[in-house]
Amino acid sequence: MVTPRDDALDWLLRFSDPIRGVGWNARTTLSPIWKLARARALLDGADAPDRAVPAVTIAGTNGKGSTAAMLAAIVAATGLRVGLFTQPHLHHFRERIRIDGRPIDASQFANAVEAARFSLAVLARHHPEAGEPTTFELSVVTAASAFARDGVDLAIYEVGLGGRLDPVNAIDPIASAITMIDLDHVGILGHTITAIAREKSGIMRPGRVVVTGVQRSAAQRVLSAEARRVAARLLVQQPLARVGNRQNGLVVTVPGIDRPITPGLRGDFQRANSAIAVGVARALSEIGFTISDDAIASGLGATRWPGRMELVDGSPPILIDGAHNPAGARALAAAMRPLIQRGYDLIVGSAGDKDIRLLLAPFARRARRVWTTSAGEGRSADPDRIAEIARELGATVQAMPSVAAAIEAARSGGAQFIVATGSLRIAALAREYCGLADGSD
Repeated sequence: MVTPRDDALDWLLRFSDPIRGVGWNARTTLSPIWKLARARALLDGADAPDRAVPAVTIAGTNGKGSTAAMLAAIVAATGLRVGLFTQPHLHHFRERIRIDGRPIDASQFANAVEAARFSLAVLARHHPEAGEPTTFELSVVTAASAFARDGVDLAIYEVGLGGRLDPVNAIDPIASAITMIDLDHVGILGHTITAIAREKSGIMRPGRVVVTGVQRSAAQRVLSAEARRVAARLLVQQPLARVGNRQNGLVVTVPGIDRPITPGLRGDFQRANSAIAVGVARALSEIGFTISDDAIASGLGATRWPGRMELVDGSPPILIDGAHNPAGARALAAAMRPLIQRGYDLIVGSAGDKDIRLLLAPFARRARRVWTTSAGEGRSADPDRIAEIARELGATVQAMPSVAAAIEAARSGGAQFIVATGSLRIAALAREYCGLADGSD
């Protein structure tokens, strides 16, 4: 039987490209004028639900989802209710829209999609020249409607791609954040750090705080110049100081808090993301949100974000991470070193539009064996192609038909530790193999 949720999701996905994803629709207009205007018109057509809830927007190349999750956990630790919009999902679409830390339920989702349906009818009636929206644009409306209907106190939105022309940027935030900027999506955002930083800086607003970490000099120059141009208040946060490692993770200190904290998310790279989340939380405290140091400590420790340096105990242990670009791969490889004291087997798959050589480079010579596989999607790179590149990098490689087959082969081949990475879809399939998918879709 088709449920209202099934019908809602089927409808939403009609506006996506089966190969390129939810941010693409061949039936939309290519006119740049409608990049943001269409998203804003859709939100207004749904009675502007985004204006009913204070919002924070988060852009960047890597770490957006982790930073958003940490900020949501910090704010929730104060007793406030938080809406969180992120992408992509691991196992089911409703993971993209969370309230109080949990994906919205089927009924909430169907009701919120109805608001998006209505807004599309308004758009078609008043702006036929805009063309059809994308699934991602309609998802922003769906999330904003869900948050407004449920009366959350704060909504946190992760930017999808870039910043300046992303549909999330149609929302007017009370504060923003920009995580680490690196090369990714160069065919769309530009081939230099400067060009990509310019796109990310588009989320800044006059008179509003934007928090960032210590960026590459080229990116920092762009962010500083854009902040001056729009009269935004740019706050640059140093990574949280590391004071040690425990078996279950990193130990850090937060300025102004006199006790060490073990963040819920593993990886040395989370020191920068944590600092940005803390910076936004303290900026929110200056504009009416009461966020104590206890809430900051509690929220950082309580954060959970599946598929990011997620360690699954077993024989052998499996480390699952959705690193999907060279910067993410470098960060993961560095973060693994104190955790893995012996050789590991690497299971890797990737989208075909990524720089696979740079994605593999941090691992190829260190892994005992590399098992290449496919995420099973239209954008996935051929495992044989990935294997060829890995061999050129000096790895011992074998291509496998699936993530499950690769894990089984690694286990039967004597792997002492397994790392599954290359994309969030690979992370999702590894989690499903380990029995970690919740099955709620």
